[in-house]
Amino acid sequence: MRAAILTSPDHSHPPKLELVDTLDPPVPSPGQVLIKVDATSITPAEYTWPATWTDRAGEPRERPIVLGHDLSGVIHSLALGDSTTFQPGDAVYALTDFHRNGAQAEYAVANLSELARRPRNLDPASAAGVPLAALTAYQALVEHGDVREGMRVLVHGGAGGVGMFAVQMAKRFGARVLATASAEKVGFVKSIGADEVVDYRMERFEDVVGKVDVVVDTAGGETLRRSYSVVVPGGVLVTVETEAVDMGLVDVKMADKLGIQVKTFIVRGDGRQLEKITDMIEEGHVKVFVDRVFPLKRAMEAVEYGEGKNKGIGKTIIKLMHD
Repeated sequence: MRAAILTSPDHSHPPKLELVDTLDPPVPSPGQVLIKVDATSITPAEYTWPATWTDRAGEPRERPIVLGHDLSGVIHSLALGDSTTFQPGDAVYALTDFHRNGAQAEYAVANLSELARRPRNLDPASAAGVPLAALTAYQALVEHGDVREGMRVLVHGGAGGVGMFAVQMAKRFGARVLATASAEKVGFVKSIGADEVVDYRMERFEDVVGKVDVVVDTAGGETLRRSYSVVVPGGVLVTVETEAVDMGLVDVKMADKLGIQVKTFIVRGDGRQLEKITDMIEEGHVKVFVDRVFPLKRAMEAVEYGEGKNKGIGKTIIKLMHD
């Protein structure tokens, strides 16, 4: 099968990808399915993640390594003996295990527990831009933030991959949504449901947003550090920046002093949650935005564009061109 394989010796920047056509398709184990991939998306800095290079035991992963854990495609086959509601030919999407090869290839394996039916109103390329970002937003708001109707929620980076889903979902849950964005993206963030948007280059958000029940931080750094002060006692500050702990920005003592909770997490694939996201998309509560689509043979260009400063709003997609 064709695939873009990671040929970099380590997680240095930029990564090096090579297109090959000699890989054997992966074989699904019990509880897994083989997917004929229609599209995947670019996740910035995926090549730097420990899971890209090591298995769950911390040992180096077997080469070749294939990136891309957002997956949209059609079920090709089930593991021998498996019984499931999914069948060959079903259009599905998923966020797959980070420790396993991804979907920058003609075929990829997914766990049954990761799968959801693809939204009927999305084409395969658009669907590929959903799982990782939308599940991150959903888990931040629901599992960690416990967002409910009437709450005030602040989303940092409201035009970003996770942020745009968090804004729309928080609005769907009945929250009053505040967000930060750059000046050129303020209008977009308002158009997807934010009640107030702060141009973070012109104003300090803590001077204008007042107190909020939940902060969803997608920026980290100084933005995260300054966010403690805007959370009401009993509220929650959730950061999706996984390096925040190593950088000393998850300050439990400060949180205890303020009477708030501070949480960080790594998103996981979850088919049941993704089904709920499918419902929100089909009902029109959540819109999906794609910036550019590249063919597999231009995977290296897609990675460079997806991480570049001139990237537009929405996901960068790699679409498989099946013969």
